[in-house]
Amino acid sequence: MAGVCEKYDLRQMEYDILMFLYKNPKYNTAADIVRIRKSTKSHVSTSLKVLEDRGLIERRVDPANKKRVTIHLLQMANEVIEDGKWAQKEFAQDMFDGLTQSVYECISKGV
Repeated sequence: MAGVCEKYDLRQMEYDILMFLYKNPKYNTAADIVRIRKSTKSHVSTSLKVLEDRGLIERRVDPANKKRVTIHLLQMANEVIEDGKWAQKEFAQDMFDGLTQSVYECISKGV
């Protein structure tokens, strides 16, 4: 994930929030992110501000409940998300390959 963060000049928390919003569209408020990811309010707030300033997300006031502000990914976030999905897939493959090799070594040694 570090490569994606470096490529787009994102902090890990900012990247994590983008990917969280992509994978969990129904949890689209700052309170949801804090609650589910167990992040601090201040870190989430700061990261959302950066993402908003960079045009990756936008916040919208819910017309039915003026106190509820939802967060939405913007088109500019698509490239980051696609690279993030690829990086996560590569990471999972590396983890699986390593685990398979370890299991194979244990079996071949009779462990």
